Amino acid sequence: MNKDKDIKPMKEYLISKLRAFALTVSERVDITKMIFFGSRTTGKAHKDSDIDLLIVSQSFRRVNFWKRAIALYDYRDLDCPVDFIFFTSGEFEKKIRGVTIVSGAVKDGIEII
Repeated sequence: MNKDKDIKPMKEYLISKLRAFALTVSERVDITKMIFFGSRTTGKAHKDSDIDLLIVSQSFRRVNFWKRAIALYDYRDLDCPVDFIFFTSGEFEKKIRGVTIVSGAVKDGIEII
């Protein structure tokens, strides 16, 4: 069985769902960047893998992590668990300078927005 052949349609399906998700969320939160990354983009996912999603928005300025999550949770319609990482533009710029999950997401992830 060709695992890559099986993964590609699922990845394309998720990208389509994430683009729709981004449009819906953009009605409430001004998203400047959304990156889909992790095992579901690399072909290393298993049936219980979540979606890793990095979201950058100035709407998160002065908002704590939990309130950032609550702002988007109700819009989630992605058929599997989602692991969100939220940043303002300034926080994002600081994180990509180092060797972090953020720099890895930028390097290897799929930019949705």
